[in-house]
Amino acid sequence: GRLWLLDQENLSTSLDMQQLSQGCWCGPSYFHGSDGIGRVVSSAGATVQTWQVQTTPKPTLVAEGSGTVQQSDQDPGFFTSVSSHNGYLPGAIIWAVARPSGSAPLTLYAFAAAASGGTLKQLYSSPAGQWPNLGGNADTMPVVANGKVYVASYKALKIFGPNGAPVGAAKAAAMMDSSAASSMS
Repeated sequence: GRLWLLDQENLSTSLDMQQLSQGCWCGPSYFHGSDGIGRVVSSAGATVQTWQVQTTPKPTLVAEGSGTVQQSDQDPGFFTSVSSHNGYLPGAIIWAVARPSGSAPLTLYAFAAAASGGTLKQLYSSPAGQWPNLGGNADTMPVVANGKVYVASYKALKIFGPNGAPVGAAKAAAMMDSSAASSMS
């Protein structure tokens, strides 16, 4: 896969391109660190990686740090999101949901967003739900809101709280029968 840095005034103009180590059926995240530097979070295969967006002398992406998640039998890559307290880089967390492999479930990972020696330190990982359709990609994104991380999976939603443990799982409602559906119209 490739990671492109585009000119926001003219999206057909590429400012930089980085070849990723593997394919990426994913979407990047972006955040501004407390140091004022913008960062892009990408994935490739089972690797999560941060890139500094350097603006001088010309805009370019510079690899900063990386970490790994479980390998998957599905297409390479996964989705990420970033949480922080007022953009404070040392406290920022990269959240990633790794796709399943065989009987292994979806897994939520947390990484320190500030790289140390080129490594993103893994802070946490926990099973986050099942995905029985291994022939279809589990394109699940962790959603961060109000101090919790929400992960959707097959017919379930798992909510992780500040202590890292799931605070409860909300099962998807049973399918409405046709009479209930027709009474709602």
